[in-house]
Amino acid sequence: MHNDLCPSCGAFLWKPHDDFPEIMLRFVHLHEGRKVREILKFLPCDPSLDEREAKKHGRITPRQEWAIERILEERRTSGNPEGSDGALLADDMGVGKSGQLAEVLIRGGFQRALVVGLPDTHLQLRDRIYAQSDGAILPRLMNGTIAGRFNLAAFLKGEPGVFIAGSHFLVAQDFESRPEYHDGEDGKPDLSRPKWKMDSKTGWPKLKERTTGPDREVYLVDRAEGEIGPAQVRRIVEAGTPDQIGPALLPIQATKSHHLATFRAKLKKHPVDFIGLDECQVIANKHSQARRTLLSMGNAFKLAMSGTWFLNNPDNMHSVTRWVWPGDDPITGQKYVESNHALWKAMYLTSVPVLKEDGNVLYRRDHLGQLAPVMNTTGEKEPGAFVATLPCYIRREADDPIPAPLMLYVDPSPAQAEQIADLKRDLMTWVWSHEGTEEPLVVNMPAELHTRMRQVTIGELALTRPDGSVDFARDGAFAKGAPLRYLLEERWAGQQVGIYTDSKIGAHWMAARLQRAGVDVRVWSGDLSRGAREKLKQAFIRGEFRVLISTIQSFGVGIDGLQKVCDKVAWISDVEGSPALNDQAIRRYLRPGRLMRNGRDEFEHARILMRDSVDVESFQKLIGQAWNMRASMTAATAA
Repeated sequence: MHNDLCPSCGAFLWKPHDDFPEIMLRFVHLHEGRKVREILKFLPCDPSLDEREAKKHGRITPRQEWAIERILEERRTSGNPEGSDGALLADDMGVGKSGQLAEVLIRGGFQRALVVGLPDTHLQLRDRIYAQSDGAILPRLMNGTIAGRFNLAAFLKGEPGVFIAGSHFLVAQDFESRPEYHDGEDGKPDLSRPKWKMDSKTGWPKLKERTTGPDREVYLVDRAEGEIGPAQVRRIVEAGTPDQIGPALLPIQATKSHHLATFRAKLKKHPVDFIGLDECQVIANKHSQARRTLLSMGNAFKLAMSGTWFLNNPDNMHSVTRWVWPGDDPITGQKYVESNHALWKAMYLTSVPVLKEDGNVLYRRDHLGQLAPVMNTTGEKEPGAFVATLPCYIRREADDPIPAPLMLYVDPSPAQAEQIADLKRDLMTWVWSHEGTEEPLVVNMPAELHTRMRQVTIGELALTRPDGSVDFARDGAFAKGAPLRYLLEERWAGQQVGIYTDSKIGAHWMAARLQRAGVDVRVWSGDLSRGAREKLKQAFIRGEFRVLISTIQSFGVGIDGLQKVCDKVAWISDVEGSPALNDQAIRRYLRPGRLMRNGRDEFEHARILMRDSVDVESFQKLIGQAWNMRASMTAATAA
């Protein structure tokens, strides 16, 4: 019974299940100063239990056990020279990728391991590895804090252990941004002649406001001389008149990123034997600095994980899989993944040429200077064919698939209908300005028109911001407000509710409308700091407010715990063309351990769509994209 007691405080480590008291669950204590955190440990797999029963008993499920052992089979050793030294775990959200990562690390006996994940997931990853090792392994976090930089130094010096870091932090150590200058007569940079960031539309330098100093100068380009010089100018400031002199504007100096190869040099001497990459879509762009940094870390067993690993573009498959399997198959002598991207693309994907506005094909020069048509990937030739060629690709769908939403349709208000008709017919509409006058809102590009058509489905458009940017009328039409009130006041009365939109401005506008109606609501968006996000999450979990409006783009991954108190979600708008982001968002509430009412799962989400708008078309398109993405990721990997 010695392992049933905490070695530090002597507390009993078994506790009854909250919903099933007859089941005892095993915990591990993590002591941090005076604080003690209890972390559930997943017990070894019991083959006699099915997936649902295994989860209920706090055990590794049979499917997880199969995946863990299958991944470890790929480790290339003297006893297993045919291993591919890599795996791609593409499980759906909620299947338990972090637990499988921890078990692979522990059972594999890796001595120096690096786990890369989003900052919001670092503590979850640390806790899971600590719990699965029964407190034997406490991963060290590398970040910008004093302790985090101390751990970075230990990692670079070759100390053993498990280290966790974010891709942005690693890139910051591996790349340096340096200011650029024009060359002097001697061919060397002339520090008196800086280069400026240029606006591609105007051909002028990009400017920023000077916040200090008495100067009220604006720096402009003398096109004839090509030099930067000061000039006294007048400009209208936000709340001023044409007679006021605006603050000084300074040109933004151009910079160039230099690869320091920090990890290539250090890890050549002190190599790692394992790299785990959570949310591996961060390297989907083959030219990204994050991918270059990870490629520089040398040979190691690589485990990439993500339920949306190529986002919505099959072209991204190549970047991720080439990082996992850069070498040759020792059996066939062929590359695991074709290294030539163009050749690989021709083998597996279908493409169409991109057309300009005049209908002609768009051409650009390739790396050899030859004109070539710009091609847009449309999908796979045979969905699932590429992933079927990978050495160790594992994809399991969640036991609880996302249920069909409750569909609520609404007609546009007269004001919204008029704006929609104006935009379709005239590429402009009349809106109220912050000065209380009607002003024309003109769209010049098809993409801008589509954006405005999506915005008007949220609320009546306006120009009420002093800077002239598009907003929503404070007391303007909000057609989706009626079905939303029905959900909040009748169908989900008294329950906590999550609301999703893809518009940050729309989120704050809706919050203001609901607050004036007496609803206690807060907004979660990308401009919140990590600390502010955590405080907001904990306040929602404690029930301090009822409704949480979130932008989908900021709410996708690394957020856990909301499912314990909230099982109702309303969609005002979604991220068009990105079923992956929308799925990640809904899984913040539809997760294991979610709220049960009277022993029943009553999760429900509702989509509010506006008739005679782009809403319906966008939703139908999302469904098609989701099916295509799922087909591309599916392979015969079920246990």
